[in-house]
Amino acid sequence: MTIKAINVRNQFKGVIKEILLGEVVSEIDVQTASGIVTSVITTRSVRDLELKVAAK
Repeated sequence: MTIKAINVRNQFKGVIKEILLGEVVSEIDVQTASGIVTSVITTRSVRDLELKVAAK
């Protein structure tokens, strides 16, 4: 799968490495088998999904 094949409806396995919370939107860095993927989603979604950085 290439990065171009990923869209809003796709899901992929990974480990959350970093969350940069913003007032309205946040950046989520996810380590996948293919490398780091950065996603920009609403901060509300981060809270609703209870996203957390993986334990080191």
